[in-house]
Amino acid sequence: MQMNSSRGKVSMLQSFVRVSSDEGLLVLYKGVDASVLRQLTYSVTRFGVYEKSKPLFDANLVGRIAAASIGGVVGALVGTPADLVNVRMQADPARYKSAIPALLKIARDEGIFQLWTGAMPNVIRAIPMTAGQIATYDTCKSEMISAGFSDNLSTHFISSLAGALVATTLCSPIDVVKSRIMAQKSNEYSGTLDCAVKIARREGFSSFFKGWTPSFARLGPHTILTFIFMEQIRVFYAKYAQ
Repeated sequence: MQMNSSRGKVSMLQSFVRVSSDEGLLVLYKGVDASVLRQLTYSVTRFGVYEKSKPLFDANLVGRIAAASIGGVVGALVGTPADLVNVRMQADPARYKSAIPALLKIARDEGIFQLWTGAMPNVIRAIPMTAGQIATYDTCKSEMISAGFSDNLSTHFISSLAGALVATTLCSPIDVVKSRIMAQKSNEYSGTLDCAVKIARREGFSSFFKGWTPSFARLGPHTILTFIFMEQIRVFYAKYAQ
């Protein structure tokens, strides 16, 4: 949906039905290995760097945003090759069958530095994504506990839902630009700004929010489960690591 430059509106449900009926349900999981590889590089790095950066700043929203921004930048640089493979596999599944062979093919055919195509929009996206997710979660959780809520599953769920909503909205325009740049088959766009300007002129401002619903449908559960599992791991670590 984000890579579609036509003005016609296609809903998430229409896309789901069309793809599954034309190509089968399993095609919806094409690229799952690239997605897993991306999470193992991008997400693990940004969460880890955020936790290590937090003590450098004040324990408030601004400090959390600063720490999250550092985590986002480092995570984006580490995760860009896997992200590129993920986009290429979805845009041209006949050419790229699975993540690791696709990674090697791009490096061999186009040069190893080509794996960092889209690194700049990735970095730009990672800052609001990480700040939206982690800083919102930590701040919401802290405010809820200060207001008398217990540090329990309900608090974690509400805080992570808030993080998912903020992150999806902040990142939707950047996701559209990033997907267009990574999926281009010719030098249609000279850079991030050029791509954004052309989309705005040709398709209108609303095109920057193409795919918001499927993005939230993916990011919402992902964010909620990530933070819930992370909190449980913290409890487990605090209990048994002593």
